[in-house]
Amino acid sequence: MGTNIRLWLKYHQDKVINSIAFYPVIMASGFLALSILSITFDFSEMGMQMKSHLQGFSLRDASTARSNVLQEETNTLKNRLQFYESVTLH
Repeated sequence: MGTNIRLWLKYHQDKVINSIAFYPVIMASGFLALSILSITFDFSEMGMQMKSHLQGFSLRDASTARSNVLQEETNTLKNRLQFYESVTLH
């Protein structure tokens, strides 16, 4: 009985590890765990204290977040345009 279970587990372990989806599932699980830890830390007492001391890292409302994203996109586009102009002119 015990050898049958071991053989069954070994067969399925090899099947899972050699699957094409194994590494993406491991990576997704890692990112999920990291996000849960980040949210847990963010709402902990120590996280709240850090946010109160570092005012630049906390967002007050959605419009601030949108303006930050828009500013970053604008800077990225400007940098790409400058790069392409420098490449095409030489």
